[in-house]
Amino acid sequence: MKNLFRKKIKSSILLTLIFITIFLSSCFKKPEAIIYCDDSTGSPGELMHFYNYSEHAKNFHLDFGDNTSTDEEGTYGIIHSYSEIGTYTLTLTAYDRKIEKGDTHTITVTITENETGTFTDTRDGKIYKTVKIDNRIWMAENLNYDCGSGCYDYDNDTANSNIYGKLYTWEKAQTVAPLGWHLPTKMEWEAISRFYGSSASGGALKARGTDYWKSPNTGATNCSGFNALPGGYYTFPSLEIGTNCVFWTSEEDGASAVAVMLEYNDERIDILSFSQELGCSVRCISDELFLD
Repeated sequence: MKNLFRKKIKSSILLTLIFITIFLSSCFKKPEAIIYCDDSTGSPGELMHFYNYSEHAKNFHLDFGDNTSTDEEGTYGIIHSYSEIGTYTLTLTAYDRKIEKGDTHTITVTITENETGTFTDTRDGKIYKTVKIDNRIWMAENLNYDCGSGCYDYDNDTANSNIYGKLYTWEKAQTVAPLGWHLPTKMEWEAISRFYGSSASGGALKARGTDYWKSPNTGATNCSGFNALPGGYYTFPSLEIGTNCVFWTSEEDGASAVAVMLEYNDERIDILSFSQELGCSVRCISDELFLD
């Protein structure tokens, strides 16, 4: 009986030691750094999403390869954008709790300019620059189609329209897009805002410098190639050239309509309601959707 009891005690002690050994070995496993990007190609200003799937690690250092980095605790996802074209090596270092044992994992990210092109409006022969942003093609210039009533030149000067495009009432804006193009919806404008990050998306769309925009033209990088110019809007008299541009969307808002505004002293995209009778810019988007 005593021998049986001793054997049970020994077995219990042995199992306890095995459990402790397994537990301690798991606590001191070497960190394994794992970083993942859902798309390793992008364009300047685009928000890129990275995911840290490291194991057995507590502390991290993430070097984006563009002279910026971040330190985070725990497993996380992080968003970053690159301002210039090029190939970047992103390096994640994962550490244990004492920041003694480390492991690294690198991935490569390639940043290229958005694809550009041209489109000819067969109605009047005008040629417009275009730019592909995410999976859509936008005109990179404001529409300058003379449709008669319901469209205006800023200060009644066609020279302004040659730079900034015509200004259209909301009703007329519904009908002036060339075949194969349309007036963007509110959702399509919101998509471009998310693509560049809502806090800086206006800057990504605005033309750089102060040749057309009033100083300081806050946050303007035009990294998108959208080349938004401050054409103002038409009422009596015409207003705000140099300080803002207002684009119609296709959506009504009661007696008003939804519009998008970019301003010289702000880097955001503002979505607001405008009187349908005002003359605002039209920036068309292609009906074609590209699936990557």
